Amino acid sequence: MEELPAPGVISLLDRFIGGYEGTGIAVNPKGVEILTSGKTIPVAGWYASVALPTAVAFAPIRAMQQRMWLTTLALTMLSSGLGWWLLTRQFVPLLTTAETLAALADSQQPLQALPIKRQDEIGQLIRGFNRLLETLGRRESDLMASEENLNITLHSIGDAVIATDVQGRVMRMNRTAERLTGWPLDDARGHLLPRCSVSSVPIRIRSSPTRFNR
Repeated sequence: MEELPAPGVISLLDRFIGGYEGTGIAVNPKGVEILTSGKTIPVAGWYASVALPTAVAFAPIRAMQQRMWLTTLALTMLSSGLGWWLLTRQFVPLLTTAETLAALADSQQPLQALPIKRQDEIGQLIRGFNRLLETLGRRESDLMASEENLNITLHSIGDAVIATDVQGRVMRMNRTAERLTGWPLDDARGHLLPRCSVSSVPIRIRSSPTRFNR
């Protein structure tokens, strides 16, 4: 038998004394947080209550929460790793294609088709790159053939021919022009054509695609 605390010390106890029947959380006189329930016994005129420390009462719930947190963390890490693996697997062909294109751009090797390992959206994208490379390859071949034909035509002309851009810088010369001027094409290319007059030797100077001056 113990004397009850004074009114106002434990509010839940005051409610029980006032006739409240139910459950609540309070701090007992020893300073321990407890989960307590109360019930009146009308026949005896008594009031019965039971108490249990919350650390004991809620231990299973806290253990379950801890397991849920650990499970959530494990699933999050697993899903993150799986997502990273899937993204890496999806983007590896794109990275390989980008590296191959960069290597082709920096080298003098002929353009060649990129390997297609998967028949999906990325495979379609690489197939589009291959069509572009094929078109560029044909244009490069046509340009080289045109350049070769131009050189053959230029060097087959008996007169000295010097081709310049619109600013008058030397772009091309045939062998006759190199021999008569004493100015090799490698030294003359990019330099302004000097103003001089050659009366005894015909020299053709091309300054535009459609006009020749003699």
